[in-house]
Amino acid sequence: MAVMPTAPTPAADVEVVVVEPRAIVSWSSILAGALIALASLVLLSVAALAAGLEVAPVGDGGEPLFGTAVASIVTGIFIVIAFGAGGLTAVWAAGHVEPGPAILHGFLVWALALLLLLALVALGVGGFGGTATFLGGGFEAETVEEFEDAAWATVLALALGAGAAVLGGVLATREEISRVW
Repeated sequence: MAVMPTAPTPAADVEVVVVEPRAIVSWSSILAGALIALASLVLLSVAALAAGLEVAPVGDGGEPLFGTAVASIVTGIFIVIAFGAGGLTAVWAAGHVEPGPAILHGFLVWALALLLLLALVALGVGGFGGTATFLGGGFEAETVEEFEDAAWATVLALALGAGAAVLGGVLATREEISRVW
C-alpha cells in the first residue's frame, strides 16, 4: 500500500492564547500569611502561658515552671510553627509554584508580621501593666551582660522566624502540597 503525500493545507486560523503578565508579589496573600503567623503565635503563646511553660506563676517572681531553657525552646518551636504556617499560606494563596517568588513571599510575610507586632507593642496592646506581655514575662535587665544575652536571643528568634517563613513558602511550592490544595 502506497502512502500518498498530502497536499499542503492553507494556513488555518489558530487561536493564540495571550497570557497577561502577573504580578510576582501578591500583597493580599502576604497580608493573609502575616495575619496567620501572628494569630498562630499568639494562640500558641497564650496556651503555653496557661500551661505555665513560659512564665513563672503570678506572684512567684521565679523562673517558669520547667525553667528558662524549656521556655526558650518552646518559644522557638512556636515561632517556627507560626511563621512556617504564615509563609506556606502566603505562597499557596498566591498560587506560586516557583521557589524564587516563594522565598520572596515568605520573607515578606515575616517582615510584615514583624512590623505589625512592633506596632502592637508600640500601642501597648502586648502588655499588661508593664510586667508581662502576651509573649511572656516582662524583661528588666540589671547588667549589661543580661541585656546582651537578651539581644542575642532576640536576633536568634528573628532569624528563626524569617527562616521558617521562607521555608514554609518553599514547602508550598512542592507538588505534593500545591496539588492537594
